[in-house]
Amino acid sequence: PSSAIWWGAYGILNDPIYDRLPAPVTGLTREVLSQAIAGMMSGTTAAILTNPMDVVRLRHQLYGFNSASETFRTLMRDEGAIALLNGVT
Repeated sequence: PSSAIWWGAYGILNDPIYDRLPAPVTGLTREVLSQAIAGMMSGTTAAILTNPMDVVRLRHQLYGFNSASETFRTLMRDEGAIALLNGVT
């Protein structure tokens, strides 16, 4: 899912970023700069959206719950929703 989100976000972001760069930035520099900014923003988006799944997967592997849903329920009950973002910050 991370790669799909990354590429989807990159495809959406690259052209608008390119169009909004200041006029003095031209040519290859403009292209590379827009790609770098879109890549960073896409990576951040993918990390934030997929991190909850990674937290549940890791807890499931570490603590040996019977299912991912049991892991999720236990995590929510014991630590709250904020625990799903562990590792993002």
